[in-house]
Amino acid sequence: MDRPERRSWCVRAASLQSGAGGPRAPHVRYTGEPSGSDGGPAPGVPSGVDWVGLRERLRRIALGLTRDRHAAEDLVQEAIARVLATRPDLAHHEGYAVTTLTRRWLSEQRRASRRAAWLGRYAAGRVWAVFDAGASLDADGRRARFERAVADLPPTQRAALVLRVAAGLDYGSIAAALECEVGAVRSNLHLARARLRKALADLGPEGDGV
Repeated sequence: MDRPERRSWCVRAASLQSGAGGPRAPHVRYTGEPSGSDGGPAPGVPSGVDWVGLRERLRRIALGLTRDRHAAEDLVQEAIARVLATRPDLAHHEGYAVTTLTRRWLSEQRRASRRAAWLGRYAAGRVWAVFDAGASLDADGRRARFERAVADLPPTQRAALVLRVAAGLDYGSIAAALECEVGAVRSNLHLARARLRKALADLGPEGDGV
């Protein structure tokens, strides 16, 4: 039987197809390889794609963006489903998948912000940030403080930072994913790092490597 996450790729891809008479979305077998309804290769999907490896690379990026394991899994599945449904010929192109995932996350962030600006991680971070600035924090405390600081970054700054640090993308690739100029990428990275340094300044040497 298929793994639930593999089946979800197929279900989501099918839901993204336009019209009942449009091309059928590929099924996904247990191995993660897309296949047609007869079990053979799915039309239009290149063979030899390392789907498991692609999923893990996207998952690392998604975790950096969402800071939540379940949200990251949903984001990865949505991104892969969209690639399979809209551009299966580019399924082997990791850069296209990264761009799809990043734009999807940014779109979700913008919608959430419009719906309720006062909700979310920002408020929680502010509550947790109230502590004695002179207190000595252990490793877990420093990690938690860093994660809250990253969560407080504006979506575009957080995306630029994650794509640069976690995914190792160059400025041009980040600009393509964020649909902006390279200069804007540099600016967002500078602002993100400055905000993190300011937020972590009282942690001592551990906070200097941001």
